[in-house]
Amino acid sequence: MPKCEASAGELLSTSERSRRSARWRQPFICLRPRLWPEPPAHCVCASYSASASLPHEKPWLIDGIGSTHFPITTGNPEVQKWFDQGNTLLHCFWDYEAARAFRWCIKLDPDCAMAYWGLARAIDDDKRAAAVLTEAVKRKSRASARERLYIEAWEALWRNGKTDAVAWRRALKAICARFPDDPEAKCLAVFSDLTGEERAEHERLLQQALAHEPDHIGAHHYRVHVWDGSTQAAMVLDSCAALPRIAPASAHIQHMPGHIYCKLGMWHEAGIAMDTAARVGTRYLEDRMMMPFDDWNYSHNLSYRCFVQEQLGMPGAAAAGARELLAAPRDPGLNNADDPISAWSAGIGALMGVFVKYDCWDDILGGAIPWRETLPDRVWKAYCETLAHLGKGDVENARKTFAAHSALAGGVRKNGDEWIQKLHPIQSLELRARLEIAAGKAQRGIALLTEAAKQEAAFRHDHSDPPIYPVCLDDALGETCLALERPAQAVAAFNRALATMANDGFALAGLVEANRALGKMDSARDALSRLLFVWADAEPHLKPLERAKSAGLIAEPRDNSPSTQRDYRKVLAESGGASPWEPCAAPPLDAIDGGGRPVTLEEFRGKNILLVFAKSKAGMKALTTLQKSDGAFAQLNTRLLAITSDPRDTSPNLLRDESAGNARRFLAYDDFTDTALDATILIDVNGKIRWLHRGAFSDVDFLQTEIQRTCAEKKGG
Repeated sequence: MPKCEASAGELLSTSERSRRSARWRQPFICLRPRLWPEPPAHCVCASYSASASLPHEKPWLIDGIGSTHFPITTGNPEVQKWFDQGNTLLHCFWDYEAARAFRWCIKLDPDCAMAYWGLARAIDDDKRAAAVLTEAVKRKSRASARERLYIEAWEALWRNGKTDAVAWRRALKAICARFPDDPEAKCLAVFSDLTGEERAEHERLLQQALAHEPDHIGAHHYRVHVWDGSTQAAMVLDSCAALPRIAPASAHIQHMPGHIYCKLGMWHEAGIAMDTAARVGTRYLEDRMMMPFDDWNYSHNLSYRCFVQEQLGMPGAAAAGARELLAAPRDPGLNNADDPISAWSAGIGALMGVFVKYDCWDDILGGAIPWRETLPDRVWKAYCETLAHLGKGDVENARKTFAAHSALAGGVRKNGDEWIQKLHPIQSLELRARLEIAAGKAQRGIALLTEAAKQEAAFRHDHSDPPIYPVCLDDALGETCLALERPAQAVAAFNRALATMANDGFALAGLVEANRALGKMDSARDALSRLLFVWADAEPHLKPLERAKSAGLIAEPRDNSPSTQRDYRKVLAESGGASPWEPCAAPPLDAIDGGGRPVTLEEFRGKNILLVFAKSKAGMKALTTLQKSDGAFAQLNTRLLAITSDPRDTSPNLLRDESAGNARRFLAYDDFTDTALDATILIDVNGKIRWLHRGAFSDVDFLQTEIQRTCAEKKGG
């Protein structure tokens, strides 16, 4: 097979999955943007302006997110409008924008109890959320009886500095009983426990909510989460169809039906969902001058799309998506080597996944995967290189890399996360099995691989968002049995693979060969028909597909999914194709230097610009640190420009922004408190924003590395 042009699976996504499952049990844990990386100094809402990761600009009306109405007590009619938008955004899991709406409600009506309640729900930290909720509690006497019950439900959740999810759910169910016509109560009662343990009760509540509001975005969204992972996932196909129609501007809402489609083996629809979500999310980031690391949807959606493209027989497209993740701007806090849910980690995992699944052994051994020195990367590297050596028939080197993999077991047990402690033994079993088979010990090897496949299936059940393990080991077992001329065992293994992943192309291809070898032509033809539909858009020269077609059977593509599917590649072409994130153009700079001379970005064309807004003492201190490295930046064709909004500062090395117009344009201004902020922005030679951080920043090494990596040589495009 030719060198792979791209890749898929998700490396360290387990932590995101555990965080996700934790959220369903504990809603104060947020899987979206980290709004408050550092605790605010005080518990009053205005102080949260100190956080660099908060939305600082006033909200705008967002079309295409659905519509919900939650009547609240306020003396300002505009507050109701923004509260409804914030509430709808929460149902879309778009907490960052929801926080923006609720903060504006507070600015317009500081005595609105429910505005603080909404903001508390949008916060990703229980202590900070509880602190905001106290502001709602102080004002709840001014609210209606219904509003007080909602505030008290969240009081029950965070009472006495502890979290009591049971009391919280009980309070929400009490609201359902008292207000049977309130769809919000029913939706939030389900949201309080999306683990799937009470699916029948959750379905009942959500159907009641939908009877009142057929297009309630929260009800449809939570139905998908409730049934995600269930063997009865097909029952929410109606909600999967409704969600994209109701909320076309929400990336997560576009993405979420893809989960169900993957569970059902509807790979074409899954690909369409992930591609649409990627385009919607990219448009949002570019329109709002945001970085990919600012939105949790970015890496999760792209890594999922890579996995789906693998399943569609499109390794080149999957690898392109993986490299898109790897090319995203880095960040010391939100996209770094140690963050298991960062775009960097997801990109490595995706590239690894496609290389292993499609036998790209030369890519693996040739250094195409940019491994880091983290423990998970060292484990994966040893695993992948052992497979690659075996794939190339180099048993001696395979034993060496397997020994390196085995040597990491102690570190995994001592320092690894729970997910890798489960993963490493499965990898070890698989590699031992393959080494035994390579040594001619087929019986022993098959026994070990059978056990590995059993453990991997259980692991995949708990870590499939998307799957961490790059291959379904029942597929690997089936292929091994085929190679050893044991077709009956191969059929059993491939059928187990299909039970794990419906309409898996590798299993279907294997069943064509195995059933043909057994003389079961009807079964072989059936598998080929299904394969031809799943891999209708497959890239040329896929070995499993070529072998299946060479069986000489006549078959027409047939979809056995529970609902009609569109063709992925055709829909992608009609939509304009993939839409990778691109840095947006920097807004105009209109500053004044110490001598009163106007300064614009145009006069620095051909150079990278490090634009620093220094407002606070911390900002000025960080600026001083950066200025000490001015010469080093100059060697990287980078000019350091610093702006202060203080009209009294006449230093020749500082630019002034007397009307704060530049601060507003570069998102270095807080509309809620009407103050300029610290910010650091990296602009490349073409005037594109490559990196943006709101808050004081003085990590010179990071900035120099990022300049070299992303924009030092990117002239003319």
